[in-house]
Amino acid sequence: MRRVAANTAICSNRRIEPAVIELVGETVVRCFPLTEELAMTEWIGGEIVIQGSKGNLRAYKDGKLLSEWRQDTC
Repeated sequence: MRRVAANTAICSNRRIEPAVIELVGETVVRCFPLTEELAMTEWIGGEIVIQGSKGNLRAYKDGKLLSEWRQDTC
């Protein structure tokens, strides 16, 4: 599991500021407001867009798919 935080997460018509997104593989398993510092949370900042894909929710930052395996940071 990878937990990232950003200034904004957008899912459908819902906007969360600031937000925490939890990923397992390439799937968003949880998204919630950031209200306190959380252990093992990676701050990536900016805006994350969450969209449905193949029956699962996926998270994108700057058009790149986020995943547990961090290929988005290479």
